[in-house]
Amino acid sequence: MDLAATEPRRPAGAAMLHPVVLAAVLVLVVNDHILKAAYGNWLTGKLSDVAGLLLFPVLLVSAVELAAAAAGRRWRTDRRALAICAAPTIAAFSLVELAPFAESLYNAGLGLAQTPARALTGVPSGPVTSTADVTDLLALPAAVVPLLLHRGAQSIVDLWRSQSCATLS
Repeated sequence: MDLAATEPRRPAGAAMLHPVVLAAVLVLVVNDHILKAAYGNWLTGKLSDVAGLLLFPVLLVSAVELAAAAAGRRWRTDRRALAICAAPTIAAFSLVELAPFAESLYNAGLGLAQTPARALTGVPSGPVTSTADVTDLLALPAAVVPLLLHRGAQSIVDLWRSQSCATLS
């Protein structure tokens, strides 16, 4: 029996609605905007790293799904697609942590990306700073969590059967 033919079609970008992904978004927002201001220590830095590394491959896959849907093409995300999206996430993160020029580019790019949101919210713009730290590379396994969530499933997120979370154990 073809599972793809019998299961409901999940909307493009639905992976962003997975509870683990939503938790990563929440951790990233609360940590970067509240906890870092209040505590700003090694733990808050690592929390952002783990949440971002978990989130970014799913964000890339979701963007591809949405682009395919907008172009009227069928797209079915599999483990290979997730691995392809995890690879540049891991490479870019590692480069930013290990190469000063990459850290400078990251800071400039993030500052530019934040400009519209800061203009809308009235938050003053300022330089974005990050601290390159080789120990941040300990967070790299978080980038493969989406592959673990996908294990044995036909799609990244199975909103209808909610088995994706159980595959973590």
